[in-house]
Amino acid sequence: MDSPIPILKLDDTPECTNAILAAARDLGFLYISLENSGISPSEVDQLFAISKQFFKETPTADKAACSISADNKGWSAEHSEVLDPEAQKRGDFKQAFNLGEFSLSGHAQQPLPPLLQSQEPYLSHFTQLCQKLSQKLLSHFSTALGLDPTYFHASHTPETGPSGSILRLLFYPAVPADFGSDPSDMRAGAHSDYGSLTLLFQRPGQPGLEILMPKSAGGGWRKVPVIENAVCVNIGDLLSYWTGGLLKSTVHRVVGQKGGEERFSVAYFCHPVNTTRLERIPSEMVREMGERGANEGKVLTAMEHLEGRLAATYGWKKK
Repeated sequence: MDSPIPILKLDDTPECTNAILAAARDLGFLYISLENSGISPSEVDQLFAISKQFFKETPTADKAACSISADNKGWSAEHSEVLDPEAQKRGDFKQAFNLGEFSLSGHAQQPLPPLLQSQEPYLSHFTQLCQKLSQKLLSHFSTALGLDPTYFHASHTPETGPSGSILRLLFYPAVPADFGSDPSDMRAGAHSDYGSLTLLFQRPGQPGLEILMPKSAGGGWRKVPVIENAVCVNIGDLLSYWTGGLLKSTVHRVVGQKGGEERFSVAYFCHPVNTTRLERIPSEMVREMGERGANEGKVLTAMEHLEGRLAATYGWKKK
């Protein structure tokens, strides 16, 4: 199957920077080959082995003891998350476990079930790998937008302060017989991501991701094949907001069909430090976009933006 998403090899050339910008501007999605990414295929395999063991072998009671709360950390049961609340009558057909930032000494700052607790050093290690890859990509975006390559670094560095960044283990059980009895049934409802950018790791032979194509490319939903030894990168709401819509935060979903097999994926959601003010970045390209996105009105912080999106997803009420 042809992919609508370009596949790029990460390097420090202007050609790579321009290609990343073009993909983010036109579609909001791109694939980065693991080669030169700083993350090896074997490291991805090890993370998926941990995830599979957790979801398949951990008793429900142990998962529930670490249920997700308003800090967006912990286990979410099947149907507890509704990514498209306006359209879906039933919650997503998936489970997830959200791992927040680890301390600088590598320890989780949340309760973990026994199996994940035993894998804490590796989970911290993989999170650091994702942080470093995200910084590389943010440097490319900064350069492409005519800014200093380090423009986004301080606002996306754990040493600067806590953020909403999450390493999310995802499990989509085999599709049940009643799936699709309501047309709105989804493994993950249509949504855009909340943060700056997302790294999505998938398994060969476990498709399901679809993106909503822009009208300029024909519109409609398009299946996205899984590319082996590559990470799927997509722009989140905040980079789109910061850039007045120049970078696209594209709506996507995960579909299923009766008889569909299990699917595992892992997403790293890169967020700015909580106190970051979401003000328009000083780029000439962005100024040319007009008054969309961040402007001189009320300036939200990254935390305020995230709290609003999570409240809509889980039905949480702000205290």
